[in-house]
Amino acid sequence: MIMSRFRTIVLASSVSVAMIGVAFAVAFAAAVPQEPDVMPAVLTGEGMYSRASKEMWTHVQQMIDELGFDREKNDDRRQVIVTKWRDYDVAHFPDGSALGLAAGEVPARIQLHVAVSAQHEPARVAVGSIVEIRLTGSSGALAFKYRAPAVDGRLLQMLGKRAGVAHHAMPGAWSSRAALAAKLMPAGAADPCLASAGTVQKSAVTPPVKISEVKPLFPRTGAAASDQKVVITGWLTEHGTLANLQVVNPTERFAPFEASARAAAGLWRFEPAKAGGCPIITMYSITVNYTR
Repeated sequence: MIMSRFRTIVLASSVSVAMIGVAFAVAFAAAVPQEPDVMPAVLTGEGMYSRASKEMWTHVQQMIDELGFDREKNDDRRQVIVTKWRDYDVAHFPDGSALGLAAGEVPARIQLHVAVSAQHEPARVAVGSIVEIRLTGSSGALAFKYRAPAVDGRLLQMLGKRAGVAHHAMPGAWSSRAALAAKLMPAGAADPCLASAGTVQKSAVTPPVKISEVKPLFPRTGAAASDQKVVITGWLTEHGTLANLQVVNPTERFAPFEASARAAAGLWRFEPAKAGGCPIITMYSITVNYTR
C-alpha cells in the first residue's frame, strides 16, 4: 500500500472484548460462524518458527544490527523493535521492480517494525516495513510504501536462515495457528494456552495494550478536502497483530483516506487481550481523524 506525505492526524482507538462465558474457541466460533472465511488464508508479514521466542528475539536483534539499522524503539520485555530510517540498500532488499514501482521511481529509505510475541511458544514474528519512494534524482519523498510483501517476506526468510530453521507462513485461522504451533514446538518449550479447554468468565478478560503504532499519512489526493474521519475494524490476534482490517461504511470518494488508515493500522503492535490468563482474539476498532 502506498501513501503520500503526511499532515497532522489525531488518532483515537477503542476496543471491544467479546462476551466470553465458555471455552474461547467455542465463543469465537459462535460470534463468527466460519472463522476461516473471515480471515485471510495467511497473515501477511508474519511467520512461525520452531525456535523459542527468546531465541528468535536474539536473532531479530542481531539481524537488525547486521543490516545497519539504529533503533528508535527497543523493548526487550515486549520484544518489539522500531528502527530509525536508513538508506535503502538493494544489496539487502528487493529492487524497485520487485516493489512494483513505476519507471523513474526508486526506493530511497526504509524503516522496519519487528515484533516477536512474548506471549507464545514457539516463536511468532511479525515484520512490517515502510519504504520511502522518490523520483530518480529527487531529494524529496514522493510517497511511502507500507508493508511491502517483497521486503517483509525476504526479512522473514533471512531470519529463518539465521536461526537455521524454516520460516512457516502464519495461518489466518486460529485453529490452524494452534495446530502449527503444536507441530513446531521445540524441545524444552511449552505453551499451556494452546490446549486450554477450561471455561473463562467475563470478569477474567483483560483488554489489550497498544505497544507500537504508526500514524497514517494524509493522502496527497485528499490535500484539498475537508476534515475526514475513517473508522476501521479488525481482528486483534492472540499474538498482538491486526488482521482482516475493514473500513466501516466505505465510500469511493474518501478511498485514499481509508487506504491510508488501513495501511498504518497494519503496523500497530499490541499485548493481546487475555481471558483466564491466556491470550485471546478480540475485535479492535480505530477511528482516524484527518485534519487539515
